[in-house]
Amino acid sequence: IRRHRLIELYLNEHLDVPWDRVHDEAERLEHAITPYLEERIDARLGYPGFDPHGAPIPTSTGTISERDLISLADLPLHASSVVRQVPDDKPELLRLAASLGLLPNVAVTVVGRDPSDGSVDIISDSLASSDDPLSPCHVSREVAAGIFVNRP
Repeated sequence: IRRHRLIELYLNEHLDVPWDRVHDEAERLEHAITPYLEERIDARLGYPGFDPHGAPIPTSTGTISERDLISLADLPLHASSVVRQVPDDKPELLRLAASLGLLPNVAVTVVGRDPSDGSVDIISDSLASSDDPLSPCHVSREVAAGIFVNRP
């Protein structure tokens, strides 16, 4: 896990590989690098705690940061939080989240919820869908369920 996530971050930050492609590339490379190279990558990256998708990177001793996260779909109405993780196993979700500006470390607030389908309306300074941060962005339940935020 550590090697994979370090490679993802290195590919994204230093080789500009898009975040929806780094998972597959890291899958191929993680078995080819040595522990020495793994430590060199970790040092070059400044001993990061998280990969580009917000997943925790285990330390060299295997310690993993624990966080209390919930899905954006489950964030209470009018609650503010911060996007922390978008799982990397669905490239289409990653592309959609990026197109909406729903990236790790982006603050979001749920301002509406459709009880019939579970979709949410959110606002954020970083939403790519609008020039007005106070203009809500509509997010389907399926997409919101795949984006994880801090529990308020």
